[in-house]
Amino acid sequence: MRKGSLKKLRSDDDDNLSPQRLYAKHRREGAKTGELRSPDAFSFGDDIVRSSGQPEALSQTGQDLKIMHSNLIEKHKRTLHLSDFQRALIVGKLLGDGHLETSDSGRTHRLKIEHSLKQKAYVDWLYDQFKAWVSQPPKIRVRRVLLPQGTHATQQSYGFTTYAHGALRFYGGQFYNAKRKKIIPKLIGKLLTPTAIAIWYLDDGSFKSNRHRTFIIHTHGYERKELQRVQNVLMKLGIQTSLHRQNRTTKTYWRIYISSDSADKFAETIRQIARHIPQMAYKLGNKEPKK
Repeated sequence: MRKGSLKKLRSDDDDNLSPQRLYAKHRREGAKTGELRSPDAFSFGDDIVRSSGQPEALSQTGQDLKIMHSNLIEKHKRTLHLSDFQRALIVGKLLGDGHLETSDSGRTHRLKIEHSLKQKAYVDWLYDQFKAWVSQPPKIRVRRVLLPQGTHATQQSYGFTTYAHGALRFYGGQFYNAKRKKIIPKLIGKLLTPTAIAIWYLDDGSFKSNRHRTFIIHTHGYERKELQRVQNVLMKLGIQTSLHRQNRTTKTYWRIYISSDSADKFAETIRQIARHIPQMAYKLGNKEPKK
């Protein structure tokens, strides 16, 4: 290797940059010095080593840039670790409106979070908790849906999706059965924390009425025996509940009702998260917003 072919191209400030911005910064520096690096020469945290002393061409093919960006993302993903707080958020989201998606037979999963535009502040707060796990900030999605009466309507949603990551594989195995139907894990007693309860309620809960002064978690997608496991966990936390039946044309659904005797304790549990998101205060006392 010719003398001078080793060059340090990384500063301490790089540690605070996202992969995309770090990539853009090094692209700019490379253009200034005449050293636009190939994917094999680019590194997140190490010195840059080139096999040839000849300057590399300034032009890069789109495929080269795509590979370089992919390598950056994969290196960044290897630095990611879930905190206990993030794990509790994931459990709450999967019990509620969150979803896990996989494209490699379950080896890795990505968490998808999507809500109505009215809950933008809630989504933004969740994004802040997972920012290092997400390549792009939340976006508005517009789609046409077919209504029961046969007409179409436009709906707007707001959300984001995390990187696909092996750290989410455990949750994919716990919260989905072989047919990819969402379930409540048998291990829910070890997973359901006050933070997870709060997130689940912010997703699927409502304040019943000023007269009843209690709360409901709308759990229509789950079986009774699954919800009974949740009841046992809540009881250990000092929260008394009951299951209320809803009969529909073809199926019976169940909802979790918080006992009025436990309403204050339950509200305080939810408030530990809701106080960070003032726009979600209606969940603790106002009527459920119209959909």
